[in-house]
Amino acid sequence: MKYVLSLHEENLRFDYTYEAKPVATNYFCHIHNEYELLFFTEGNADYMIEDKTYHLKQNDLLLIRPGQYHQLLLLSDAPYGRYVLNFKNLVLTADEIADLKNANSVYHLGKESFIGDCFKNLKECEGEYSEQDFERLIDGTLRLILMKLKYISHLSAGGFMSNSPIVNMATYINEHIAEPLTADVIAKRFFVSKSFVEHSFIRLMKISCKQYINQKKVLYAQSLIASGMSAADAAKACSYKSYSTFYRQYKLFLGAEPIGDKKNVEISKIQS
Repeated sequence: MKYVLSLHEENLRFDYTYEAKPVATNYFCHIHNEYELLFFTEGNADYMIEDKTYHLKQNDLLLIRPGQYHQLLLLSDAPYGRYVLNFKNLVLTADEIADLKNANSVYHLGKESFIGDCFKNLKECEGEYSEQDFERLIDGTLRLILMKLKYISHLSAGGFMSNSPIVNMATYINEHIAEPLTADVIAKRFFVSKSFVEHSFIRLMKISCKQYINQKKVLYAQSLIASGMSAADAAKACSYKSYSTFYRQYKLFLGAEPIGDKKNVEISKIQS
């Protein structure tokens, strides 16, 4: 049995998923230009965020930032449940954005029930409220959760396992995403072979180094276009030698043309 409640808005989205017998292959490594708050209710799984992996515990809250690769890694077919809030920068205040920069990636809430109750309340109220009122409730709930996070830093959860040896490679790519980057460039930078780079990304990130670089560049370009830059200038800013190559990759990864694209579009056919 699989139960999914999904309420989509352009800038804010609430999802609830429960699967009695989840299938690991349904959960892909993916990336988007949104924040994601994932509240884990049950299951037996790890969660990968970029170059680190964390073993999930009941009532954990994960904060995934825009542009971070992430994936659920099921360890068994035990029932899996989670709530998710996805939201974009433009729905946040400057103070909220600043607070999120300093927030932890994982909080083990345990018996701290306020945030869990916030998510449960959204699920219970769906169908009772009008669409407009429910959108207001989602927005208000997000504000409450973000405010609460400011005051529960002591609930930060350790336990992240570093996916070495790609930690420094991934950091380098993210810090130099506007520059020309290939597996060859990364190999020379870290004095390893190209095959070592490619094998490490596929083994630890479940995607190729080329995919990692290209999708990071597309998301960076998307953010530039959303800020008002032309698609052609965004392509140049990301070191694309050919606009046609940029256009093709952009449309493939985001399902939309870059010209005039002023909103973030999550990569299609992915799940958290």
